[in-house]
Amino acid sequence: MIPLDVNVRRKPFSSLPGTVASALALAVVLAATGAACRRDRPAPRDDTRPERVVRVAGSADAYLLVRALAGQFEKKSPGHRIVFAPAADSTRGVDAVLHDKADIGLVSRPLSPGERRSSLTYLHVAHDLVAFATHPAVGVASLSRRQILDIFSGKITNWKQVGGTDAPIVVLDRPPGDALELVVRDRFFGKDFRMTDRTVAVDPRDGTVATVATTQHSIGIVSLGNAIMSGQTVALLAIDGAKPTLGDFRKGAYQLSRPLGLLIGPKPSRATMHFVKFIYGADARRVIEGHGFAPVTMDLVIGVPPERDLLLQERRYRTLVEYLGRHMGMQITVELKLFPSYGDLLEELREGRVNAAFLGALARAVAERRMGVEPIAAVERNKTTLARGVLVARKDRNIRTWKDLRGKSLGLVDRVSATGYLYPLAYFREHGVDELDRFVGKIVFTGSHDLAFSKVASGELDAAAGKDSVLREISRAKPGIAGALRVLASSAPMPDETFVLARDLRFPCFDCHDLGPPTGSDGVNLPQRPDELDELLRQLLLGLRNDPAGRPVLSALGADAFTVPPVEPMREVERMVEQTGLLAPEVLPESP
Repeated sequence: MIPLDVNVRRKPFSSLPGTVASALALAVVLAATGAACRRDRPAPRDDTRPERVVRVAGSADAYLLVRALAGQFEKKSPGHRIVFAPAADSTRGVDAVLHDKADIGLVSRPLSPGERRSSLTYLHVAHDLVAFATHPAVGVASLSRRQILDIFSGKITNWKQVGGTDAPIVVLDRPPGDALELVVRDRFFGKDFRMTDRTVAVDPRDGTVATVATTQHSIGIVSLGNAIMSGQTVALLAIDGAKPTLGDFRKGAYQLSRPLGLLIGPKPSRATMHFVKFIYGADARRVIEGHGFAPVTMDLVIGVPPERDLLLQERRYRTLVEYLGRHMGMQITVELKLFPSYGDLLEELREGRVNAAFLGALARAVAERRMGVEPIAAVERNKTTLARGVLVARKDRNIRTWKDLRGKSLGLVDRVSATGYLYPLAYFREHGVDELDRFVGKIVFTGSHDLAFSKVASGELDAAAGKDSVLREISRAKPGIAGALRVLASSAPMPDETFVLARDLRFPCFDCHDLGPPTGSDGVNLPQRPDELDELLRQLLLGLRNDPAGRPVLSALGADAFTVPPVEPMREVERMVEQTGLLAPEVLPESP
C-alpha cells in the first residue's frame, strides 16, 4: 500500500569535508551570519537549577551504553548530572518524554507511525547487532539461517544434529513484546513463524545474556553490545559464515541489527542538548564502539527499485553508495537498500526507513504528490535523461498490432512503473480498451523490465511492456532477443531515473540552544539547515563527471553523468495519470 500522509523526520548529519569547497563555504557563511533554521527555533526551557540535571527513561537494553556515556559526560562537564529512572522499555521512554517526566527517552526498536508523527525528535545513536548466543559448552560456532529456524521451531532438538555436543537444546524465550524478539521476528524469523512450545522463559531481572551463560545447552537472542558489556561468557554464533562483529557489519556481511536511539521533546533544556551534543562527539564514538555498538549520526538510506535483476542492481549502485560514504563525513552512514517492488520502496520512503531513492517517472510522481520528496539529480544515459515505454511481442506469434493481443499473455513490470504499467494502461485506453485484464488472456507482473522482455523472448509470454533503454541493454548482451521481438508501439519521452530526497528531514539544531558555533572541540561539524544536505548531495552527484574518482561510479551505473532533473517531460506522465486515474485510492490504494 502507498499511503498519503507523510511526516518523515530529519536526523542529524555531519557537513561535507573540504573536498567540496563551495558546499563547505555555504555552510560556513550560513553559520557566520546566524541564519535561522527552516523550522522555528524552539525556545529552550529555563535551566537555572543549581545542578544541571538531565532525566533519562526508557529501554533497559540501552541503559548500559547510555550509563557509560553519562559517566564520561559528567567527568567532562562538571555541574551536570544524568539521572536514570528505573529501567523499563521503549514505550515507557516515549511516554515519559511526551508527558515531561523525562528529558531523554531511550528506544531500542523502530518507532511506530504514531510515534513518528508526534512532537518528539528521534536521534539515531547506534546500530546494536542482534545475535544468537549459546552456552560455551555447546561446541557450535556457526549455523545456517535454516538451522537456526529449525532449532527455534523445534525441528532440531539436539545439538548433535548441528555438529555440537550430544545434549538436548534449551531454547530461551524473551518476554512478550520484547524489542529484540520483535526485530528477530520481523527480519529473521518471518511473520508466520511459529516458535516451539518447549521454551524456557527468561527472567527479565536476569537478562538473556546472563541466562545463556548459566544455563547448560541453551540458546537465546541477545544484543551484541550488552553481551560485551555484561562481562558474561557466551558463544556468539556466525550466521551463514557471517560473524556478529562490527567488522562484518560494516562490510554488509552481517545484517541483523536494531536501532538504539534517543527521543527529545520540542523544547529541550540546554543541559539536555549539551549531553546530546556530547553523544555525537568523538569521545562518545570511542565509548560506543568500545562497547560493541556501531555509532551513527545520520543514516542516509538510499532505496533502489527492481528495474533490473536485484544482483545487477546491487553491483550498479554499490559503488555510488561507497563514494558518497567516503565524501559525506565519518558520522553519516550511507546505506543501500534494494527492494523487490516499487510499492515496497515507496512505503519505506513514506515511513522514513528510507530517506532517499532512485525513482522512475511514475514512482517519482507518486512520491512528489503523496510524500513531498525533492528531485535532486537525474541519471543521464546515452546522452539523455529520458526513456520511452515500449510494447513488444514475439515475431512468431503473428502479433502485429494491439488488436492481435486479445486473449494473449501480457507481461507488465510493476503497478508503480511508468513504462511497464502506466504507459500500456494509457495506450490501450486510448484505443478503447478500458479493462485490460479482460481484453488480454493473462497479465503477469514480472517485477523487473529485463525479466519482462526475457520472458517474451523465451516464449513464456506473448508480449510485454517495459523501458526501451533496458530492452537495448539486454539486446546488446543477448543479440538473439532483438531478433525474436517486434516493437508494436512506443510512448512519448518521460523522465528516466531521478534521485530524490525526503523533503521534511529534521535534525537537532544545536545552535538553537545557545551552545555556541556548530564546530565543537572534537572537530564534529553539524550543519544547521536542512537544505545543506540537499545542496551537498546535489553537488556531489552533479560533480561526478568531473571527478576522476567519480568516473568509475558512473561506469558502474552505466551512466554518462548526473544532471538537473527535467520538468517538462513529467507532464506526459501527469497526462497519463489523469487519463487512467491511476493515483486514485481505489486504483493505487493508500495505507489506512
